[in-house]
Amino acid sequence: MATSAPPRDGIGEVWINTQFETSQGNANYGSSTAVDTTTWQVTKKVFGNGADNMNHPHNMWTNTENSMIYQTQWFDNKLSSLDRDAAVLVVVVSKSKAEHKEADYPTHAFDTGSAWENLAIESVSRGFVTHAMAGFDYEKARSELEIPDVFEVMAMFAIGKQGPKENLPQELQEREKPADRKELSEIIMEGKFKK
Repeated sequence: MATSAPPRDGIGEVWINTQFETSQGNANYGSSTAVDTTTWQVTKKVFGNGADNMNHPHNMWTNTENSMIYQTQWFDNKLSSLDRDAAVLVVVVSKSKAEHKEADYPTHAFDTGSAWENLAIESVSRGFVTHAMAGFDYEKARSELEIPDVFEVMAMFAIGKQGPKENLPQELQEREKPADRKELSEIIMEGKFKK
């Protein structure tokens, strides 16, 4: 059966429980799909992974700011939470040991930080915003993503489009301003390390 877009444009975004959709590597069915109703094009698709694998997603509702979507599963007792504005969440890992000789890579964190900085700059040049974060469960990220022991979980970051400040809770709106930076004299030393 052929499908076609509705004859009239809508307003805003619609999220749908695509309950029977399959995805590679997931035994259960289901995903969450966002549609731009001005074009009737799919803009986002979210699949579960590992222990957070969706199992016929069924009901949806939002928080009062409409920034988060909560979703239950028909054949499970889990509650999923989806950030509407984050297009991608990335876990950053760094290879801290050489697999063949178990030797440490002393510069692994420095190298990974440099790569992250370049990615953040490139994202801005392409019209995206990145936000790095440390407040997540590092061990759960390791187990869910099956990260080998030779890699160290460093951080997580979101990539997305800049949203209006007004969409944030009031206490976060007040923090939406450039942060103060330390003077160079506080972080650069000549000679021995100064405590």
